[in-house]
Amino acid sequence: MTFRGRAFVIGFLGLWALSCAQGRLRGEVFEKGNLRYHVASVDVAHWKRIEVSGNDLAFMSLEGGFLLALNSSCKEYGDPPLEVLVQHLLMGFTEREKLKSERRMLDGREGLHARYIAKMDGVARELDLFVLKKDGCVFDLSYIAPLGKGELWRGTFERMLSEFQVRFR
Repeated sequence: MTFRGRAFVIGFLGLWALSCAQGRLRGEVFEKGNLRYHVASVDVAHWKRIEVSGNDLAFMSLEGGFLLALNSSCKEYGDPPLEVLVQHLLMGFTEREKLKSERRMLDGREGLHARYIAKMDGVARELDLFVLKKDGCVFDLSYIAPLGKGELWRGTFERMLSEFQVRFR
């Protein structure tokens, strides 16, 4: 991955404002405090887990330019509408074009799934974002791809959504 690609990934991950203290991934279960959530595994032939302070989980494609990220926050966040939570994920992006926004069930709760084309530092990206409020926590799942290449790994993101389950200890 080029320096610019790495800078994009690190810059984007740095914008994540809804996360809290890091936890650990055990198999397909992420644990943080008394929170546990199931995460679909990713193909290690195509994805590498990257550690970024303030994030639950992030995976960068070995091909470069693609990112999958999952975050949770169980700290007091008020009760903002799902649309506001999506806007938080878009901070730092410019020239945003909404392609899709739909409410969708995830782990027994209604969440918001939104797709955008937006620029960061002048580079256009495809964004697939999902936000969910459940049991006093906010969860966000994101897939970012180079413009015109979003379909390549969208199936992996959809599988992450379909297998996502929250559990408390």
